[in-house]
Amino acid sequence: MTGAYALAYRPGGAAALRSLRLTGEVSLGAGPPLSLAAEGVKPRHARIARNGDVWAVSPGEGPVQVNGVPAGVATPLRSGDVLGLGAATVTFFEETLSEAGEPGGNGFSRASRALARALDGLPASEQELLRQLAELEESLEKAPLAAASLKMSAGDFRAAAEVLSVAQAGLGSNFQLGLHLGICLAKTEQFEDADRVLERVFLDAPDHATKQQALDLRRQALLARQQKLFGKQLEQAVQHLQGERFLDASAIFEQLPPDLKNEPSVKLMAAIARVKLILSVPVQPGGRGVLALHLSNTLGDVEDVISRAQDAFTRSQAMGLKSQLQTLLRQLS
Repeated sequence: MTGAYALAYRPGGAAALRSLRLTGEVSLGAGPPLSLAAEGVKPRHARIARNGDVWAVSPGEGPVQVNGVPAGVATPLRSGDVLGLGAATVTFFEETLSEAGEPGGNGFSRASRALARALDGLPASEQELLRQLAELEESLEKAPLAAASLKMSAGDFRAAAEVLSVAQAGLGSNFQLGLHLGICLAKTEQFEDADRVLERVFLDAPDHATKQQALDLRRQALLARQQKLFGKQLEQAVQHLQGERFLDASAIFEQLPPDLKNEPSVKLMAAIARVKLILSVPVQPGGRGVLALHLSNTLGDVEDVISRAQDAFTRSQAMGLKSQLQTLLRQLS
């Protein structure tokens, strides 16, 4: 059984969710084939296409977010990722998972291996019946994840978390359920529970890819938690920056936790405040070398932002600041 990927979405003013199986590049937006009708959705808002062995989403006429994080060009997708296009949401999910390559799998779900072994020596008609039963069992096993993905697509992360919590208790070590549960818990600001679930997936998952997903999601949850905890400080820093109180803004940025301080948009604002502060102080005789050193260090931070920023706005701002810093350094040389 080969893996198949699809999109869950709500077209027009329809109350019911629909799904579209992906067979090639698809345009996402107010135009066909999805015909999303929500505020801020452009006709060809974004697109999904194969990028090597994975599916990836890219912005088109409008920005797109993946699980609340701005997406750049060819952002890889994982089953259960929720795409935000304006006020509309679209869920990317895997319809089936390949088990044929696993020892003893014979194309059946893990729960059906006993049935697969029992096929030996049976007439073809009875083999087909058992195959149908096995596929039904596999579908039922994946039903909670599919149901939760649809709820996530509708933006109801709390209801999705309830479905996944019950399913995980019944199915045991289903790591995909754990990953999706971690996303939903983080979305509903249950950060400690999200970290606990994702840590368990990271420790128990047998494959590197799942471990890496759990690690990435733990970092995103930690960052979301820090943004919530330090939201007031960030607002104050922005206000100081806008009011040209660059020393106060820089002091706040320096006091933030390392992970939050290293987030591209925060790191860029801190760099802007630092440059403004440096340029607001008169250069003392013989101080051009020190000034050049500070600006060069800040240029390194800006280049790091450019390499890691996922949204076009942050990257554009960083590139503009990089150009200004390079001009200043040439003048000081």
